[in-house]
Amino acid sequence: MSNRKKTTEGASPAVTTTPIATTTTPTNKTLKLSDGRTAELRPLRVRDAIEARRIVAANSYVNKGAEPDPQEISAAMLAQILHIDGQPQHYKAVLDLYFVDFVALATEMGTGFTPADLPAS
Repeated sequence: MSNRKKTTEGASPAVTTTPIATTTTPTNKTLKLSDGRTAELRPLRVRDAIEARRIVAANSYVNKGAEPDPQEISAAMLAQILHIDGQPQHYKAVLDLYFVDFVALATEMGTGFTPADLPAS
């Protein structure tokens, strides 16, 4: 298939180009938690996802050796990239977040759950 447009006789052919998708560098995201604290998420990297699986394998609250629970994976990934009021968070601290905050953070992180996953009140 050619990138050349049809032209009239004798005119020089025009070349069309297909734009390559533009990408932007991910930036940190800031959210207010339900208790008023400020949460900041840095962009998720592949190494964070790999480390999250290792953390869950060592600390799983679900069946050891079974397929990791998606909520635990999301919590472990959050622990890799989350600061609350300027302080880095660890896995067990993320497990102690209110679920509404966890869902908001996981949504901003781009994985895990959406507001539709919140329990009905």
